[in-house]
Amino acid sequence: MIKLVRLDHRLLHGQVVFAWVQSMGIQRIIIIDDAAATDDLKKTALNLTKPPNVRLNIFTLETALAKMPKVEELQENIMLIFGNTRTMRQFCETYQKIESINYGGLP
Repeated sequence: MIKLVRLDHRLLHGQVVFAWVQSMGIQRIIIIDDAAATDDLKKTALNLTKPPNVRLNIFTLETALAKMPKVEELQENIMLIFGNTRTMRQFCETYQKIESINYGGLP
C-alpha cells in the first residue's frame, strides 16, 4: 500500500530516513527519478543511506509506471519519492491514484 508520496530534490536524506520511515512504518521506498536510476554512483550512495530494514528501488519514470500493477500487489507500506516536479506530474497524469503529495525541498 502506498502510504506516502513525497516530492524532494534531495531524494533520500535524514528527514525521510528517520522521521517519515519510522512514523509511517515504511517497509519499501521507491525513488522515481531518471537521473538517479541511470547513475550507478548515485544509486550506490542512496542504497547506503537507507535504513537496513527498508527495501529500496530506484526506477526511471517509464519503469515505475510499468511496475505499478506489481507494486499495488505488495503487502508492504510503501513510500514513493520523486526528485522533480516534471517527473511527478508525468507519473500522476498516467497513474491517477495519487491522492496527496508531501512536499519537501524544492530548488
